[in-house]
Amino acid sequence: MIESALIPPVLFVRWKSRCDPEDVARIRLETETAHRELGSKLVYVASIPTGVPPPDVQARAALRSGTEHASVHCSSVHLVIEGQGLRRAIIRSVSAGLLLATRASFSIHTHVEEALRAASERVPISVASILDSASRAGVVAQ
Repeated sequence: MIESALIPPVLFVRWKSRCDPEDVARIRLETETAHRELGSKLVYVASIPTGVPPPDVQARAALRSGTEHASVHCSSVHLVIEGQGLRRAIIRSVSAGLLLATRASFSIHTHVEEALRAASERVPISVASILDSASRAGVVAQ
């Protein structure tokens, strides 16, 4: 299951458990809707907390397509992989494969705040305010 929240201009996506192709399809629609509202200012930030398993083959295929889709509709795309050790290395490796397969431009971070600071280099945002709103919406770690 994946949860999301639009806190303009940032679309936050947080994996709560395993990622399914249906989740990716829903997020694609949300990205299109947000893009219609915000245009090229839209920023995409997805976070994967510790304990969430890596995506299976079908989910990876959907994510490749979804990543390319997001890179077309967003000013920047950021993936936050929480945690450390082997699990983080595996997910980072899968993510690198997505990057190569889609030729999408996105950054990998260890914290949402780091991702927002990077995004603020392209789109003027209040990092503290957006982070606070995202925390209250439950789409970033407390």
